[in-house]
Amino acid sequence: VKSSKANVESKVSFNLGGKDYVTSVTMEAEAISEPLTVKITGKTETLGQSFDMNMYITEENMYIQNMLTKKWVLGKDANFRKIFEDRKNTAKFDNMVELLKSVEKNLNVEEKGSNYEITYSGIDDSAKEALKKMMVSSQPDAVKALKNMEIEKLDIKYVIDKKTFYPTDCEIKSTVKVSQGTKEISFDMDIKANYFDINQVKEIAIPDEVKNAK
Repeated sequence: VKSSKANVESKVSFNLGGKDYVTSVTMEAEAISEPLTVKITGKTETLGQSFDMNMYITEENMYIQNMLTKKWVLGKDANFRKIFEDRKNTAKFDNMVELLKSVEKNLNVEEKGSNYEITYSGIDDSAKEALKKMMVSSQPDAVKALKNMEIEKLDIKYVIDKKTFYPTDCEIKSTVKVSQGTKEISFDMDIKANYFDINQVKEIAIPDEVKNAK
């Protein structure tokens, strides 16, 4: 896969102090691997508020549109870059392949029409780090909380076209328990991705307004 587009939805829900909280992210991503260029547009909804999300990522630079002023910003701060760096994998497949390899022994593969459907259900310690990377790539805010993570449940469905072997759809459902001191919180996370136009994206043009961002 040299280039692709993807629609991604991720939702995290948890209960804290008797209250239910949900954070959702919807993204449209385009990616080209050579030269690395990723364009992401989307929306984050949390605590009843909605924020637009627009960014471009290249090998050297990261440009993010300020949610409030709508001005484009060149992200040079190391911590800032670290938080969003994994976003570039959203439209790529590195994290997904890593997750599948971590549970390879227990995968189930079936032929369904014109596709192969790969599924996994269970708890596998070897999946912990791979799952953490996938979570952070869709919800960077979760990075701190996931340091002390235990997987309680993991379900994976990955669909591949039989003729081309290109991925078409993916869904990951997981329940993780995070320990913070003496407190434990369980999160339910659902990530869905639909891949299309694989190897059809020839160019992602970055507007001058973005390239000239300070």
